[in-house]
Amino acid sequence: MPTVICFCINKIPIIAKALTVTISIAILLTTLDRDLNFPQIYFLFSNHDIDDKISAIINNIRNIERIEFQNVSLKRGDFELKDFTFTFEKNNSYALVGHSGAGKSTIFDILTGLIPIEQGVIKVNGIEVNGYLDIIAMQYFSVIKQHSHIFDADFMDNVTNFSAYNFDDIKQNRLHTKFLSRLVNKNSQDLSGGEKQMLSILKSSISNKQVYLFDEVCSAIDKKTLSDIRAYINNMNCGILIEISHHFNCSDYSHIIEMENGRIKHAKNIS
Repeated sequence: MPTVICFCINKIPIIAKALTVTISIAILLTTLDRDLNFPQIYFLFSNHDIDDKISAIINNIRNIERIEFQNVSLKRGDFELKDFTFTFEKNNSYALVGHSGAGKSTIFDILTGLIPIEQGVIKVNGIEVNGYLDIIAMQYFSVIKQHSHIFDADFMDNVTNFSAYNFDDIKQNRLHTKFLSRLVNKNSQDLSGGEKQMLSILKSSISNKQVYLFDEVCSAIDKKTLSDIRAYINNMNCGILIEISHHFNCSDYSHIIEMENGRIKHAKNIS
């Protein structure tokens, strides 16, 4: 018995290291691609307790109608987001525009729970969700970064998130065959920047999420293809679409929000 105890004690650092690696992998996965659909892993290693309040929030926002920012402020180094107030509503698309450092990415980081706000309130369907946006994002948001992670796997595994999504939904959206043919027959690691963005858009379109956060998702797509991809995005059932873009066409959105130095300079309703 003493020998066994000593053996276990000696193995504690190894076990602890293995657990640390496991946690790190889980965090990395959720960071690399918010669309991975691994809520069980996330909840397991999250700082949140699965308490009644979280359950109540999740149960009451299964159909997201609106996301409200009320006088939201925070500071990050020299940057300050000051009294940001705006409501994003279902069945609308929003372009966040403005110079680099204006605050566009900060809005995305707040929405996905990557950074906490210091002042103000954020509500989903009228329910205050300060401190719980990371969980909500994992459940209900599809997030595409400008340089999204692509797995070293074939097209089908990438676009369906390893069968988590239904590929037939792409066919129902009637995406032109020429786009699929460009992607299906290539190794994922040989795709160009624009093709990787196309793949990410396809995956997002069949994710059946309720809020879509796109960050320069068409920046590397060639001009000949761009208009067709934009038409495809516009025909997606996005619920709420919020897109960061430096090169935008007003007709692609229902609202344009121009940011400047952490504030809304101008908000325009296009529809």
